[in-house]
Amino acid sequence: MIRCDACRTLNDDNARSCIGCGTSLWLTGRAPTSEIKKEKPVTQQRPPAYTPPSYDAYAPPATVQPAASGIRPQPQLSGYRCPYCHSTAPPFSIEKISDGGWIVFAVMLLFCFPLFWIGLLMKDNQQFCSTCRARIG
Repeated sequence: MIRCDACRTLNDDNARSCIGCGTSLWLTGRAPTSEIKKEKPVTQQRPPAYTPPSYDAYAPPATVQPAASGIRPQPQLSGYRCPYCHSTAPPFSIEKISDGGWIVFAVMLLFCFPLFWIGLLMKDNQQFCSTCRARIG
């Protein structure tokens, strides 16, 4: 007879759970001899539990280093916050040829070939978040 550790009820030797409280009798350390397996128990490794990212967990660097030529860091803006990643790091700007500049380039290329390069001088400043690289404005 096996005695249940939880409710102290006597159970049959071949019982798997207590007839009084339903607790598994395998937890008592005495398994029935007819059902003991000689195989090694298989242990499964579980991945770590998922923890969602926190916006306040990452502190972006105080100074932004330009990644390529033509990228200039903007002066420090007080109260600036990226609308996408909510970073307080200052944005950087890149000077690119504007849409109007490309149109002037194409028109001048067709009608006045010697002056086609004037459209390439029409530049536009575009600002990007220094943390998530999203275009701002």
